[in-house]
Amino acid sequence: MPEDVNRAAEEKWFAAYKHALKNVKICQGIGGTLDTIAGNVKRAPKIWLNLSLEWLYRLICEPKRIKRQKVLPVFAAKVLIHRLRRLHR
Repeated sequence: MPEDVNRAAEEKWFAAYKHALKNVKICQGIGGTLDTIAGNVKRAPKIWLNLSLEWLYRLICEPKRIKRQKVLPVFAAKVLIHRLRRLHR
């Protein structure tokens, strides 16, 4: 099954069962982590890991990730703005 389909299925599951997860604040899919643990995906070379650039290594190896990764800076900015607004209340 393509990666995006798995992620979409996770999101649908989270949405469908969030009412049953009353004390859960955050749900995170871990399919990629399980792929790495199972040996289906190799970790980045040590230099990339040491520089905290595994995401960039994955992007170079799998350019299809660009669509989903280009939204991350926007998300980070929204989180930062939200936190700054809460601090100044």
